[in-house]
Amino acid sequence: MENSNYAVSLLLIEGNYEYFKILDNNLADVMNGNIKPAEAAKRIEAGWNRVTEDIGRKRQIESWRKGVETGMYGATFKDM
Repeated sequence: MENSNYAVSLLLIEGNYEYFKILDNNLADVMNGNIKPAEAAKRIEAGWNRVTEDIGRKRQIESWRKGVETGMYGATFKDM
């Protein structure tokens, strides 16, 4: 359980599959030498912004805040 202090829980909002797919695809491209990390970061940012805008930024913020308030994101970050 000691290592759980540094764990990050899943992103429990609408579009989480799309966000992680964009991340995974770009990280794979970097690891395979197809693109540089800076390019991957730009693509991830653009992709995540597209997903957020499609769903609605305000809606995403409200959903995330509700999750935080209810304790959905129970990970603690001691000594960080």
